[in-house]
Amino acid sequence: MHRNYYLFKRQVDFLNQKLNKAIITNCLTHRKDELVLEISATDSYFLRIGVQIYLPYLVLYKSQNIKDPCVNFFPEIFGHEINKFHIEPYDKIVYLQLDNFSLQMIFFGKNPNVFLLDGTNNILSSFKTSTPSKELRKHDIIFNPHNAQLSELHKLIHSGREWPCDNFLSHHFGGFNQIISREVCYRCHIDPLVKINTLSQQALTNLHKTIRIIAQELNTNKAHLYFVDNQICYISLIKLTHISRELTYRLYNDVNEAWKNYLNYHQKKKRFDELMQVVQNGLKKRINSLKNGLKNIIAAEKIEAKKREAELKGNLLLTYISELHKGMKEVQLKNIFSEQQELVTIKLNPAKSIQENAQKYFSKYKDITDQKLLITVRKNSYQSELEYWQDLYQKSECIANVKQVEKLYDLLVDKKVLQTPDAASSRQDSLQGSFYRLLLGKKWEVYIGKNAHNNDLLTFRFAHKFDLWFHAQGVTGSHVIIRLPSKDHLPAQEIIEQAASVAAYFSSARHSSTVPVNFTRVRYVRKPRKAAPGTVIITNEKTLFVSPKKFI
Repeated sequence: MHRNYYLFKRQVDFLNQKLNKAIITNCLTHRKDELVLEISATDSYFLRIGVQIYLPYLVLYKSQNIKDPCVNFFPEIFGHEINKFHIEPYDKIVYLQLDNFSLQMIFFGKNPNVFLLDGTNNILSSFKTSTPSKELRKHDIIFNPHNAQLSELHKLIHSGREWPCDNFLSHHFGGFNQIISREVCYRCHIDPLVKINTLSQQALTNLHKTIRIIAQELNTNKAHLYFVDNQICYISLIKLTHISRELTYRLYNDVNEAWKNYLNYHQKKKRFDELMQVVQNGLKKRINSLKNGLKNIIAAEKIEAKKREAELKGNLLLTYISELHKGMKEVQLKNIFSEQQELVTIKLNPAKSIQENAQKYFSKYKDITDQKLLITVRKNSYQSELEYWQDLYQKSECIANVKQVEKLYDLLVDKKVLQTPDAASSRQDSLQGSFYRLLLGKKWEVYIGKNAHNNDLLTFRFAHKFDLWFHAQGVTGSHVIIRLPSKDHLPAQEIIEQAASVAAYFSSARHSSTVPVNFTRVRYVRKPRKAAPGTVIITNEKTLFVSPKKFI
């Protein structure tokens, strides 16, 4: 019933009592589909006018400090005194009357809006770009539920068309909707789907009496909020006995207060739903990316078979070298080394000789041990990441409130899964997603700086003082950290050497066969005063000579 005429009618009555002779000091918007009137009366108020299609509202709040950017509307009415609020009978069109102007608020249809009218009801400007409908909504014969006569009701019922009882009431009684109509039927012990022209005279008399009782209830200032599992689903001016067994409710003696709580809940729910969709879409995208990467890595694990295949192609090229010539891009050769003697397709570099092409195939997997290690590290890193994000997605499905989903949203922004214009964060625990990351030995987390500024963040803001720190000696490059679970929990020498190889690769010496890499504890790394980003001085270091390896 949040879009029911009677709810707006009760609110208009309340506003006329509360804001009589009050002054409009400002008119602004700070969110989509909501216009805010700042009003000075016995106190300072905000009249929030919501023109959303599925959640229109007209609610009074104590004035608040709006931190969001605001845009002003209708400066012509600033400083004007409120004469009265008026609502069109049985229609959700509300007028705020001033001396020389009025605001027309349309709360129905596909284009709800607020218009500024002059003294002769000409449109001067509007809140939204849409224009009012040229044709007002057409109604069937409308009865006033307070004074409808039984004889008139009886005459219409038998005028020809057959109506289900609830549809008849909602179409012919001013302001009645489906919920109110079903409540009338329930109190009269009438099936709402039964044809109204089949009811007995006694049933019609009872129906007519109940309509008047409910009309009186709709004139009170009470409101009911109905809940399902602590979630607000209805706001109603009358007690809904036809659903009260299934739902719990809270009674308010102030319609404005009840509407504020209803609105607050649904605005939070809308934000929750929108934010949850963004979060889960981001998680799904990240998970799918890792799964695809893992598929490629698993395919690359068949490296020994690929080495045998490459060696076969090299041997076949040398076997048939007299029949081949430079400039060929691809050949098919009979495999003389197998019983089936199947044809083997071999791609060639036409700029190289056949012997050079054969040598390329022989040398393709000569460093198979290093390549197998690289694949293993990548696989472990991807699997660890995948398990982390899958676990996070499962936890997201259990989130129940806006604060929790906002916390998860911030985490995804921090980890660069989601991007926002103000995504930069200064919290130490949020920096993890700012660096390259890999997993050595299935458990040792290694973080790699991306540039000079990022190196400073990694070493002086993210790393713990007892973590191991690596950097190629005497050249520019990334800072590399092995995150240690405790001061005395050190990785094996093999892991340290692998981390050093990573530091060698992420340096300007990456193309050298052997690179000296210094490593020490983070506590022994300091930044000279006024030094350039990434510049450090280290002590208590040790040096390893390693081959550069790209494990990422």
